[in-house]
Amino acid sequence: MNDAELAAIWTGCEPEPGDIGYSFGSIVKLLMLTGQRRTEVAAMHWSELNLEAGT
Repeated sequence: MNDAELAAIWTGCEPEPGDIGYSFGSIVKLLMLTGQRRTEVAAMHWSELNLEAGT
């Protein structure tokens, strides 16, 4: 994907007021930022994350 396509997806992930499925945009952004596959992120354990360090 080129920069314009990635920007369009990122913008499309922003929640609209009253969105019920707002968390799906956050998931897509996480996949874009990490470069991981959906199943890799879905199988991730909280112990693999460090929220204080942002890693």
